[in-house]
Amino acid sequence: MRRFLPVLAGLALLLVLWCVTRSNGTVDTATPAPVSSQETTTEPALQDVQTPDLDPPQREVVAPAGKGPEAPTITVLGRLVSETGDPLAGLTANLGEGSTEQFHVCASSDEGRFECVLPWSENGRYMLSVLATPRTQSLRQIIPDPQPGIVDLGDLICRQGSSISGRVLDLSGNPIFLAK
Repeated sequence: MRRFLPVLAGLALLLVLWCVTRSNGTVDTATPAPVSSQETTTEPALQDVQTPDLDPPQREVVAPAGKGPEAPTITVLGRLVSETGDPLAGLTANLGEGSTEQFHVCASSDEGRFECVLPWSENGRYMLSVLATPRTQSLRQIIPDPQPGIVDLGDLICRQGSSISGRVLDLSGNPIFLAK
């Protein structure tokens, strides 16, 4: 087999030289003759030539999880006021759906207004909790079965907390130090 390799290489070289000299060193490109407007052809001009597909392939686009249509939300509005009707600024309002431990936190403005936006749930029960520093205003309110959209709770009265003072004693009457 090895003795035939130089012979095959020589034949391939002769074939290439013959092709080049026959075409005078140029590549022959077939151009169709101009067709007059009266002539009609029924055969395609170039049947073997495949044209490349210039349009990119169509692909189905799938939105990432959580990026589909907007989920319904609930917006809870309200105004936190004291027992005398004065607005309570800077209180933290926690709003959450009753069956989860996740709460959305918002703070009341200088006028006591707050606005919390969270995903609506079909479970339907939300709890609003307003907690301040000890012995100040606090509030807990359940919002039963709200529908998606805006729920305005109006003025919410936060009652003043109570303080208890005294000594804590054990069953023998001895004081318990550092008891709170």
